[in-house]
Amino acid sequence: MKKHLKLCFAALLIVATFFALMPQLGTVAFAADDCEHQLTHKERVESTQTYDGYIEHWECVKCGALFGDANGESELTWDEIVLPRPDPEPDDPDEPDDPDEPDDPEDPDEPDDPDDPDDPDDPDDPEEPEEQEDIEPGPDEPVIAPLAYAVSVDPESVELTAVEGYDPEDVYQDIVATSEGTEEIDFIMAGFKDTSSQEQFSVSAGNMTATVSPVAGLPAGTYTCTVVIDDFYDRYEPIEVPVTFTVLADEGGGAAPVISPKDDSPKTGDGSGMMLYQILAAGSLGVLVLMHRLRKSGKVSR
Repeated sequence: MKKHLKLCFAALLIVATFFALMPQLGTVAFAADDCEHQLTHKERVESTQTYDGYIEHWECVKCGALFGDANGESELTWDEIVLPRPDPEPDDPDEPDDPDEPDDPEDPDEPDDPDDPDDPDDPDDPEEPEEQEDIEPGPDEPVIAPLAYAVSVDPESVELTAVEGYDPEDVYQDIVATSEGTEEIDFIMAGFKDTSSQEQFSVSAGNMTATVSPVAGLPAGTYTCTVVIDDFYDRYEPIEVPVTFTVLADEGGGAAPVISPKDDSPKTGDGSGMMLYQILAAGSLGVLVLMHRLRKSGKVSR
């Protein structure tokens, strides 16, 4: 009986530890195999010399998976749907000059016209001032084609401040990403530029919002990290968001107030605690059922 109880409680401890450490993993990825795909149709977009186009396909708005059919049976990668950019048209160095060009100074067959008033070598031609063409000054602004996929973030940098003994649930910042390209971006990934930052900070992502917060128990001082907003399919350049967290010494000996007030919106991932409680409750029920079966079989006594 004691052996069975030890095995059951060890399994519960392993499951509880795994879910407790989930917010510290740093990056949230989406598994396409576990997603109930909701597909949206993408028309074919031709590539230009400034941005990539792609063939007609279907994209899941939940996990971002790409498919070649509306039923989601043939999954594709970004490299399989992207269209190559056209090569620039080089100037042909072997193209001969047009000998029939009237203004061609190298045309050997064109005789000089002695009565030509525009002939600069004509001694009888009175010198006339050249007319200056009026050119309106202005900056040379090239036309830049819009990007198919682009993302901006708000805020672009994060500064947090708290007193020693702070509660990490009260010290955090949401980083909201916005799709700026011609094609819609529905989800982002978030992680740290330096993996050692996980010792001092945690970051999670859901849909278009990433949340960064410090870990508990940091002493007075200043801590920094860089959060990287990225795409699972590398459709746009990663965005780096610098984060600074200042911990003030608690000289009053009382509760530790949060100096930097944050919004009261629910923090991404707040349901993980309730999920852990549900798993523990289910595990406890499993232990009771196992004990009941063992007693019924007569292997243990009451």
